[in-house]
Amino acid sequence: MRHFLLLIGSMLCAACASPTVADYRDQKPVFVLEEFFDGPLIAKGALYDRSGNLIRRFVADIRGTWQGDQGELAEVFWWADGEEQLRTWKIARTQGNTFEGTAGDIVGLAVGEGAGNAFNWSYLLEVPVGERKLNVRMDDWIYLIDESTVLNRTEMTFFGFHVGEVVLTIQKVNESQLYGRSPFAAKAP
Repeated sequence: MRHFLLLIGSMLCAACASPTVADYRDQKPVFVLEEFFDGPLIAKGALYDRSGNLIRRFVADIRGTWQGDQGELAEVFWWADGEEQLRTWKIARTQGNTFEGTAGDIVGLAVGEGAGNAFNWSYLLEVPVGERKLNVRMDDWIYLIDESTVLNRTEMTFFGFHVGEVVLTIQKVNESQLYGRSPFAAKAP
């Protein structure tokens, strides 16, 4: 009976273990961050609350540029509720397939690592909530689906508690396919 309980306990612990990038090392196609995020891209996604209810939708134009191991991602988000949000990431390869990044609303450094078709970012995002700003932990997983599409899933936690999730796709596009303005704005008759 004791061995049975130990076996059940180890199975439960294994089931709760978080994935690591090494779990994806044999997955193809291989995700090369600086190759995918070079040039114009568009994103489409949604923000969910802790119960899984969709609470906001967005689209974004992203322009990535790289020089060697240094990159910049200029992002313009248009939220369906009318908010426009700008973010510029500065990203640097630190060694192997590990990276560090900063942006205006990122607290400290974002750290990331990739293997196979996956990349994982971890960072604190400063999120306005009423009159206050909260530092929300972002566990950001990006998966290369094909040469022009990634799927991004981000768990949001605050003091270890799940508070929400962001799910989006990002596609490589031609400059003419960028939105350039909010597609949620009312169209003139």
